[in-house]
This record gives sequence, C-alpha cells and structure tokens, in this order.
Amino acid sequence: MWIFKAPTDYSEMRNKISTSVFWITLIETFTLTQVSSDFSKIMELLSFGTKFSIEGVELNIALLYLPFVISVIENIFKIHDVIGKSVNLRNKYTGSIIFYQYLKEFGIDKARKECKRMYLSNEKLRKTTYEHFYYHASSTNPLIDKHNIFMALDAWCWVWILVDNIAISIIFLIGSFLYYVFAHGSRELSLGLLICIIILILLTFFTLRIECAKYSVKEVKDSIKYDNEMGEGVKNKKFKEEIDNALQCK
Repeated sequence: MWIFKAPTDYSEMRNKISTSVFWITLIETFTLTQVSSDFSKIMELLSFGTKFSIEGVELNIALLYLPFVISVIENIFKIHDVIGKSVNLRNKYTGSIIFYQYLKEFGIDKARKECKRMYLSNEKLRKTTYEHFYYHASSTNPLIDKHNIFMALDAWCWVWILVDNIAISIIFLIGSFLYYVFAHGSRELSLGLLICIIILILLTFFTLRIECAKYSVKEVKDSIKYDNEMGEGVKNKKFKEEIDNALQCK
C-alpha cells in the first residue's frame, strides 16, 4: 500500500506527501463535520449550498474540493519545504543530530546545544557538512547502505506530512475562532483543534528525534567508514581539521 511504502527519491517523497495530505485532510474535515455542528456550518458556507451524495448520504462539496486544493497546492509549491525553511528546521536538525554525530565520531566532546549553536553560526561548516553527508547519502547515487537512506527518507516524509497537517489544523483553528467570535459559535471546536495541534507538534518532534535521528546517525557512521575503507580518509581528516579550526576561532 502506498502509505506504507518508503520513497526512494525526492519525487516519490513529494507524491507521498501530497497524497497523504489529501486523505488526511479529507478524514479530518469529515470527522470534524460529524462531531461539531459549528464546523459543519463552516463547511456549508464553504460549499455555497452545494452537496453531493454517497450511498444516500448528503455531504458538503467542500469535503472534496478542500482536500484536493490543499493537496495540489502542496505538490506545486512544496508547502512543507516553505514551512521548514521558515522555522529553519533542517539546519537545526542537522546541527543537533548530524553534525553532533560527526563530532562524536571524530572524538570531539561537545554538548549537543553547543554543536547546534556552532553549526548554525558557521556557514562554511554548514556547507562542508552538507557536502560530506550527501556525497555519501544521496538517494540518486548512494555510496552507503541504501536501506538506511530510504528509511531516512520515509521518516522525513512523515515529518513533512505532520508539518503540513499542523498548518492545515492551524488554518481550521483560525477559521473556528473567527466563527466563534463573529457567529457566536462554541469554543469547544477551537479547544479541540488546539489540543490536536499540540499532539501533532509532539508527534513531529518524536519522529525527528527518534526515527529520523536513528537513520541519520547510521548514515554518518557509514559515511566515515566508507571513506576510511575506500582509502579516502583524507576527506574525514580535512573535515575534522575544519571543525578544529572553527572551535579555535570560537
């Protein structure tokens, strides 16, 4: 089944993200419509009175076009990437997980927070880390264990799906709050959506720190091992020297 299949490149990842966003949004809007009369009224407004029927059950047309539009927007504009860049998610993750693991492998004892701070403040280090890591862990030309690369892609895919769903839920929360203020709706819908957003944020951090980190650590170890075994240990040596220089100039 597509939802459980690990992507093998960025194109497959984008397809899985946009497809998942469609179905998750569809399920979320349908569920909210059934449990909240306020949300049902909002969907009626967005449907402009148009309904469709499935097995004799009348549903608002917004239940179909909203998930479709959101999915298309995600696929075209890569909303997950826009959100990720706006909060600097990739760089923060790389600094606290990937770069931190490089330091551990090189025998450099630094606290995780200090590693992230140094990584974020040094553009040259960011560039070198990116080049070293993706030279080995590229999905299009992998030099290390493909399994770890594909599992890392899949873990990140779920992160972006969760990020998109957080953004969608925030939009729903804003809509429900405005409905509460201007149409005297109930506050239970807004409260429920807020709880849902908090849970999604916690799941995102859990996926990053557990699943994504697990495979990133393996990729770093494999990358260093590959260079040493292939007689290219000079790459590791130069990388370590650059880190040492950055520490001395701190």
